[in-house]
Amino acid sequence: MTHLTPRQLAALKRLLLERKAELTELLARDGHGLDRPMGESVSELSLYDNHPGDAGTELFERSKDLALVDKAEYRLEEVELALAAMETGRYGICAVCGGPISYERLEAVPWTALCIRHADPKAPPDHPSDRPVEEEVLKRPFGRTSLDDRDEAGGFDGEDAWQIVAGYGTSVSPAMAEKPDEFSYEDPYLESDEAEGFVEPPESFLATDITGKARDFVRNGQYRAYMQKGEGDRTLDVSGETGP
Repeated sequence: MTHLTPRQLAALKRLLLERKAELTELLARDGHGLDRPMGESVSELSLYDNHPGDAGTELFERSKDLALVDKAEYRLEEVELALAAMETGRYGICAVCGGPISYERLEAVPWTALCIRHADPKAPPDHPSDRPVEEEVLKRPFGRTSLDDRDEAGGFDGEDAWQIVAGYGTSVSPAMAEKPDEFSYEDPYLESDEAEGFVEPPESFLATDITGKARDFVRNGQYRAYMQKGEGDRTLDVSGETGP
C-alpha cells in the first residue's frame, strides 16, 4: 500500500514520462557517431600520426561519449523500472528497508528506489563497504616483478625493463617532475643514473684474467669519475694514470 496520494502519484508519473521522453530522444540521435570507427572522424589516412596526442584526443572524446551513452541507458532503465513499480503499487517503497520514500525525495529524484538513509554511501550499517576486487592483487608499480626487496635475488626485473625502454626517451618534462628546478633531461626517469652491470664503481674497471694473477685497470668513465672524486687509491695503479 503506497503512502502517496493519487495527486502525488500523477505528478511523479508525469515527471517520469518527461524524463523517459528526453532520454529516448537522446539515445536515438544518429548513434552519436559511435557506430563508426574512431578514425573516420579524423581527416587523415591513418591514426598513426607523427604525434600520438592526435589519436589520444580522439580516444578521450570517444570514451567520454560512450560513458555518457551508458549513463543515459542506465537512467532510462531506472525510469522504466519506476513506472513499472507504479503499476504494481510498489513505487515509493525503499528496496532495502521496505520503508516509505518521502515525497520530497521522489519529487527531486522520481526514479529512485532508495530512501535517503540508504542512498547515502556513508550511512551505516546497512550500506556495504565495497572495494574493487583488483585491490587484492594490485601492488605499487613493478611490485609484482620487482626483485629489489628480495635479498636473495638481484636479477633482471620489471623495473630494469622499464629503465631500458625509458632510456630511448619518455614524455617526462620539468612540468611533471617532483622537483622541476632540479629536473635534467640527462636524468629523465627514476634511477636513470643507476649503474648497469655492476654495483660499486670499482667492479666496472677492475679486471683480471681467469687465473687471478694478471690484474689491470679498464680506464672507463666510471674509473675517471672514481679517481676525480678522490675515492681511488693511486698506489694500486702502477701507471698513476687518473685522466683520459
